[in-house]
Amino acid sequence: MAAELPDTPPETVEDFSGGWNTNTVPDKLPPNTSPVIYNMKVDKKRGAGKTRDGFDTVVTTNTLSKINFIARIEKSSGDICFVVSDSSITLGTIDFVTFTTLRTTQTATAVLNFTQVRDKGWFSNGSDEVWTYDCSTVTVLDGKTYSGLVTPNVPRGKFLEFDQERVWVYNSTDSPSRLYFSALTDTNAVAITPDDFRAWPVTNALDVGQGDGDVGTGLFVLQRQLHATKQRSIFTRFGTDEFTYYMRRTNSKNGAASDDSIAIGDNLAYMQDRDGIHAFDGDQSVRISDDIKDEILKRDRKHR
Repeated sequence: MAAELPDTPPETVEDFSGGWNTNTVPDKLPPNTSPVIYNMKVDKKRGAGKTRDGFDTVVTTNTLSKINFIARIEKSSGDICFVVSDSSITLGTIDFVTFTTLRTTQTATAVLNFTQVRDKGWFSNGSDEVWTYDCSTVTVLDGKTYSGLVTPNVPRGKFLEFDQERVWVYNSTDSPSRLYFSALTDTNAVAITPDDFRAWPVTNALDVGQGDGDVGTGLFVLQRQLHATKQRSIFTRFGTDEFTYYMRRTNSKNGAASDDSIAIGDNLAYMQDRDGIHAFDGDQSVRISDDIKDEILKRDRKHR
């Protein structure tokens, strides 16, 4: 039979900076890790475990079948509005009480992507027309004329970013590895906005690892540099104008599974790859977590 444990004082553990650890056998676990951490987050300053906050339901709407997208537009005047969507239908609101229908019959399987350009939100899903919203008016950028206004025919890309006063569109319907960008001036050197009909010449495009058998998965700005991810690589844009722009592959050995998995913090870009979470510093990546998908699924099955 097992021997009784000697009387020992209780040990207080206050440092959980090691986080979730399911790979080490229990008797070998470092004191700052745990195999069972549910609904907890680790305070970076102290390494202390803290229960995650819950949520309150603010409002519901029967117009949408679900909500898989929400964006916040803050204008220079201080006015703020929100855009919510289930992919097929998109609504606008300023108070989550009254909703205005912005777009309908969009591709239900394509999730919206968003970037703010000055006082307008730009929206694209890689399938339907790119459009803008300024908290009052929707403008579709499909090259047609609306109420006497000629719009540019912006490439239908999955991902959008605003950098160096240009709008960048990545993974379009004509090429999953092409990066388009808007012009700053017209052919007469007159300054124009990204939603000017002259702002999207077909020559304003960069190929990202063309022909490597990989597709674009995300677009983000880190440390004042634009980066385009693929499934197995990351590329950085260098240059200052259409005459000097080029894309260079970084030293990173990984890519990003999706644009939604990319989060910026502490001058690093954190992203989900096939083998776990990676931290990217602008040139190289370090894997900081194993792939926890199986662990999450296992836990979900346990608590059903």
